[in-house]
Amino acid sequence: MEALNKIRLSGFNVTLLDGLIKIEPFSNLSDEQRSYLKEHKAAIIKELKRETSELDLWIDCFTPNGDLLRVKADSPEHALWLARVNPRPKVTHEAQDLS
Repeated sequence: MEALNKIRLSGFNVTLLDGLIKIEPFSNLSDEQRSYLKEHKAAIIKELKRETSELDLWIDCFTPNGDLLRVKADSPEHALWLARVNPRPKVTHEAQDLS
């Protein structure tokens, strides 16, 4: 858990996708952080699998304009699929008064 927490506390979102570690924003990783991830890869994957199995499977999904929706997945595999096909949008929007 220590390795996973260290990366998260550095400001990275860390998830497991199809058995691989997914880190966002990947481009912000330093060479030192990349080396740390390689050294602790097995422990990080083990912890991410444990987290996934313990989740109640509520996943953050987003509408095309970036609004957040909470969706309950049917299984851990479904949760991973939802996360993969519905990432957080990069574009933000301002609320508009439609009256």
